[in-house]
Amino acid sequence: MEVVTTGVLLQRLQRDPELAGVDVVVLDECHERHLDADTAAAFLLDVRAALRPELRLVAASATTDAAGWAALLGGAEGSAPVVTAAGVSYEVEVVWAPPERPVRPAHGMRVDPALLSHVAGVVRRALRERTDALVAAVRATRRQVVAVSNEVGSGVVPATPAGRRFRDELGRLNAAFGAECEQVLLVVAGQPLALRG
Repeated sequence: MEVVTTGVLLQRLQRDPELAGVDVVVLDECHERHLDADTAAAFLLDVRAALRPELRLVAASATTDAAGWAALLGGAEGSAPVVTAAGVSYEVEVVWAPPERPVRPAHGMRVDPALLSHVAGVVRRALRERTDALVAAVRATRRQVVAVSNEVGSGVVPATPAGRRFRDELGRLNAAFGAECEQVLLVVAGQPLALRG
């Protein structure tokens, strides 16, 4: 299995339109419409129609128009089958925690440092209140738990004091949670590195 971005997939389609050695292409999060994703889907449909009729295309999303994608992927043969999986909903506690003073709205990737400081403070408070409960729940479970966490990449949170505090707090939560796990993996560029287990 190979996991690539839509941009990398487009480059590959330009170099090798037949996608030699590929049997199935999964378009994950297909509801996220942007130029690369739409172009890749169009190229894949053309490749299947003209060069590789056996190429399987799968569109996956929790929120997309399944009937529309089924008709698109099914082509002249009718709609492709739709596989559904029921999700599980859990209660979420909503806590209103507005900043003490107004903050400037985000502009592209720029976020008001005052907002980041406020968010970091709210996260610290929530972590103090909830980390022990989360760790206790992990200890008490009799089922296998797979948790996926993101350390919040530097492209998302600016390298400001507030941004660093936010990442530090998330790192503390991950460390407390990971300390209760039998196996901990760090995945960088799709390559897993075992930290424990």
